[in-house]
Amino acid sequence: TWSPQLGMLVGLGEFDAGFITKLKPSLRASVSRNFRVPTFNELYYSGGGGIGNRALRPERSTGFDVGTSIRFLLAGEHQLQATYFVNDMTDRIVWVAAGSGTVAPRNLRRVRSEGLESSYRWSVLDRMFLLEASYTSSNSRKLSADYSGDPTVNTQLIYIPQETFNISAASTVRLDSSVVNEISGTIGYSFVGFRYHTEDNTGFLPPHRLVNAGVRTRLSVDRLALHIKCEVNNLFNEDYQVILGYPMPMSSYRLTFGIEY
Repeated sequence: TWSPQLGMLVGLGEFDAGFITKLKPSLRASVSRNFRVPTFNELYYSGGGGIGNRALRPERSTGFDVGTSIRFLLAGEHQLQATYFVNDMTDRIVWVAAGSGTVAPRNLRRVRSEGLESSYRWSVLDRMFLLEASYTSSNSRKLSADYSGDPTVNTQLIYIPQETFNISAASTVRLDSSVVNEISGTIGYSFVGFRYHTEDNTGFLPPHRLVNAGVRTRLSVDRLALHIKCEVNNLFNEDYQVILGYPMPMSSYRLTFGIEY
């Protein structure tokens, strides 16, 4: 299979604009022809709630994207990125209902995905404070009919949200102490928009919002470096599902220890 890709990156000159310094914009674009073979699970899975499909054909697609990024200094380093993308695919593999409580993968003849991805990062004092955010808006639709009068033509693919948003903040303090070298903390918020779980788009799972947090420290004892990390996932006990009928964990906690010599 021949999978060519052509890319372009144009970096514009760096300049100052008033109190904003070292402002450097750039442009980029790419076009590619892609190929993906079915995974082992997609072909042969046989377990609770699903069954594989040995007759699956490989996915083939043509993708295009164009975007820009801007970097500048203003009370730290800032970087913004935005990308518009289009992907036309034939034989897209999706898991769909195959009976009561069972799903199976099958090929869709033609699918078109397009959308916008954007991100922002602000770093202060060599990442003593780091703020990151991203937003994605996408539309993935089935464009071909499986049979005459197919009601699922031009519908959104199941379990693909049209909107996602993430934001996180992290702070790292490096110490001169002979024992405690570093202490850091992170907190993040994520939003996932509603997702259809039926091919005709009549049934959907509601949006969900998650908050995760964690703290980490690095200690030195003689020649040993000790890492201790404590994390809390789903801090506010959000009740949600990613796939219909499979509830996700409520609040969970994880404590990790690492040793380097």
